[in-house]
Amino acid sequence: MWRRPPSYNDPVAVKRLGIFDPSRRLIEDLSDAADQADVELIEVGAEASQLDLDGVLVPPAMAGDLGPVPEHTNVSRWVVGDAANAARVAGAAATAGAAGVLLTPVSPAALASIVRSEPTSPELDLARARRLIATSLVDLTSAAADALRAIADGFAAHDCVVWWKDGAQMVPTMAREVPGEGYRAQIAAAARIAAASSGTVLIGGANPRVRGMDLGGSTWGVGRTRAANPSGATWAPVRSVIADALRSTPTEIAGLVAIVSDTARRFTAAERTDLKAIATRLTRELSWLTSHRRIVAEGERLLAASLHDPLSGAMARGAFEQTIAHEVAAAGRRNEKLSLVLLDIVGLRRINLQHGHKAGDEVLAQVAARLRATVRGNDAMGRPGGDELAVLLVGANDAQAILVVRKIIHRTQSEAIKVDDTTSIPVQLRAVITELAPGERSGEAALARCYGALRTAPIGDVFVVDEKIQDTTDVGVDTGSMSAGTTLGGTYRVVHELSRGAMGVVYRGEDLGLGRPVAIKVLRSDLASDRGLVDRFRAEAGILASLHHKNLVQVYALGEHAGDVYFVMELVEGQPLSEVLRATLERREWFPVEAIAQIALEIGDALDAMHHLGLIHRDVKPANVLLDRERDRAVLVDVGVAVKAGDPRDAAGTPGFAAPESFLEQEGGPETDVYGLAATLYCLLTGRPPFGSGSAPQVIQRQLHDVMPPPSSLRPGISEAVDAVLAKALAPSPKKRWASASTFAIALGRALERSEGEVQRSNAAAVAEDIAAATVDSVLKPTQGIEEISQVLPLPQPRGDKPLIHGRVRAAHLRVLSRILQHHVGESGMAKLTTERPELATVFAATLAPLAWVELGDLISALDCTRALLPGVAVARKVGRGTMSATFARLFGADPASLAPETVLSALPTFWPRYHDWGEVAVHVNNGSATVSLAGYSGSTEVCAMIAAELERVVELTGARAASHHAMCRCTSHAEVCEFQINWFRSA
Repeated sequence: MWRRPPSYNDPVAVKRLGIFDPSRRLIEDLSDAADQADVELIEVGAEASQLDLDGVLVPPAMAGDLGPVPEHTNVSRWVVGDAANAARVAGAAATAGAAGVLLTPVSPAALASIVRSEPTSPELDLARARRLIATSLVDLTSAAADALRAIADGFAAHDCVVWWKDGAQMVPTMAREVPGEGYRAQIAAAARIAAASSGTVLIGGANPRVRGMDLGGSTWGVGRTRAANPSGATWAPVRSVIADALRSTPTEIAGLVAIVSDTARRFTAAERTDLKAIATRLTRELSWLTSHRRIVAEGERLLAASLHDPLSGAMARGAFEQTIAHEVAAAGRRNEKLSLVLLDIVGLRRINLQHGHKAGDEVLAQVAARLRATVRGNDAMGRPGGDELAVLLVGANDAQAILVVRKIIHRTQSEAIKVDDTTSIPVQLRAVITELAPGERSGEAALARCYGALRTAPIGDVFVVDEKIQDTTDVGVDTGSMSAGTTLGGTYRVVHELSRGAMGVVYRGEDLGLGRPVAIKVLRSDLASDRGLVDRFRAEAGILASLHHKNLVQVYALGEHAGDVYFVMELVEGQPLSEVLRATLERREWFPVEAIAQIALEIGDALDAMHHLGLIHRDVKPANVLLDRERDRAVLVDVGVAVKAGDPRDAAGTPGFAAPESFLEQEGGPETDVYGLAATLYCLLTGRPPFGSGSAPQVIQRQLHDVMPPPSSLRPGISEAVDAVLAKALAPSPKKRWASASTFAIALGRALERSEGEVQRSNAAAVAEDIAAATVDSVLKPTQGIEEISQVLPLPQPRGDKPLIHGRVRAAHLRVLSRILQHHVGESGMAKLTTERPELATVFAATLAPLAWVELGDLISALDCTRALLPGVAVARKVGRGTMSATFARLFGADPASLAPETVLSALPTFWPRYHDWGEVAVHVNNGSATVSLAGYSGSTEVCAMIAAELERVVELTGARAASHHAMCRCTSHAEVCEFQINWFRSA
């Protein structure tokens, strides 16, 4: 095909785009679009950036072969790829230093835009920056569209979209109404690539459904119309997108912000810089808004949940003890027995370390679910400690309780708990039972007896403690000064206990503002009166807070709560290096050499950061290095014995790993930590400390006078170069050691390269490609799936002439419904149900607070599903009666047994909104009967049956016997209201 050569005399010269693609597929795919855009395509080689071109197009597979972008060139690079391969396309653009990405199919407008210079000037950039600075982003929740529209206007664009992490998903907020089907998913895919590649993404191409559409100059950019299209192809409108990540920390991404233009354009470098500034502001302000909203919601949830543990759904210790006190008083009047059961999940801490805290949470939740499915509805369940669950069996002596507990143990241990599709964890329990003795007014003594016997109870069986035995050894033990749900500093919520040490307790927590897990270290309350310990505790927090390094635990906050001193730090999901080494040796394997070299570099760099501030760690050892499985890094922890160089210090450290001067009256420096790092790495290489273990005096003597056994004599394949590097690092005299930890780590890494024939990649292009891939993955991984989330499903339309279902109900209804289902189908049946019906997983979650609000539609779906599973069972009536039995005294605000049925029903309009956020009720009360009219669409006859049972149960709670009749139903007729008739009489 003839192509017009460029002419400098023409008003508009033909633009030239280079194609770097030896396969020639790209030039064939783009030839039609190039003809229509008056763009000439020229095949070029890797030297394309040095030619006189208006741009270079390259497929993802060839992007790395272009090499780095020359310093002085105006030839922009563009990667042409498919949105379905986001990681490949974005990685190629980042590797090639591309100006942007053209998503296939590529339209003439897209090609025309990348060869056209966008108008820009310092004045334009300054005006845009001023408009953006004046834009308020704090109104993003109350007036989201206005705030985002102002941002879009600042870029002369048509839309601004923000995805912000709300729970486990990134929820989109937009400046305008959705212009067409699939828009959200299309923009989400482009935004992920744009944020990862730091360039402009152009989307929109061939569209066979478009007929006779005038694309116009604003879209094509070269004045082409549909009539001038020689090939007869039609094109969808082209959109241009730039995006940036909303980073809650330098390594954590909480969302994206994207600017969308409905015209084909190249965003300038100044515009991308302004977007980064907007992203920084948005992150701060959205974090504040989210924190505020979640704190308010958390306060309501805690109030509504009545101190329920959010993970297991059981009562927290305080609420459980209060419940025991009530049941003791009631059992005394009924002359019944009460048995307390304490169940311990064996090895829960080990599960947390090996599989992560999410897996440990799932184990706890599923064990609690199996426990609830086994006991009766009137048996109270609590969580008095970190790994323990307790049940108060009403009307049961110890012999009856043994049968129940063995059934619980069998049900739990017979089937491994499925954490995800690939991981199943077997769980073991130990249990202790004690009867509450006559005269006990609370469960404090009974819990103390159970805790005292728990350590000696057999695994997989139950141990009975005589209520006459008063074992007070553990009565005063501090089992955790902070209960689940406690909010610290208005931002951090305690989830559950992780571990205990000599000075404090570590809890797992949640940052309510950023929605991320944290670790909360609290000084033990029984030690808080010791001023010296408090100062040491604060000093540890201060040391960590002064350090900012990816291989050191980050501290977020320090404060006091109700007399407890705490600091909040990063939660590292991983195992101590000591446990990983032990497991490796048990498999009769050596610790991998490449992993040792990487750990040496990372911990050495972290120690250098401490030494730069004049801090000496003094306790580097395998147990104080965590391998973070989430971020693939080694993290140095526990700076409790760290000191400033030159300050007076006591002997500290672990014999075998600490340098000799740590136990002698000698001043230590960076060389002290070099010794600890070297001893740690020696242990990884050989499986043993360099000078053995034992008491401090014995180990110090060996360190000072014995010759270190060379690692090459203990592990085949280790070179003598490794022996020499470690011998220098483990020299008795600090002056003979390596001067810095990173220098030692680099030297060891080079020596290890010659061991076992391992060679690191040295190709600069390959290294650059790895760095680009890591950068791209850091954006794409946390934003994965937002294309699907952005596809908003339409609201369900009512059938016939019925109104749309709307409104909310208390989650207590669903909690009762869940227990009914578990009782009939068991834990495996519930797991199968939530797998087949994932929309029910949330409403049946054990973490759902009983008095939280849920959508009425969710309740209807759950009732319909349960009715199909349990035909013939009056599920709706059981839900209504169970809900009122569990919550009415609290929500009504008085003891109904002290009032007449007429009085309670007359107050129905007052307490109806406490259960149902829909409909209005009117009551007409007679002597022994009442008529209730409900104006509002319940959406289901099952809900109506549930309401009739609720009214019936309310009357029964006053001591009367009642019957209800649904006289008129809006769901089955054209009636304006639902009408219920209740009759009652007093028992003789």
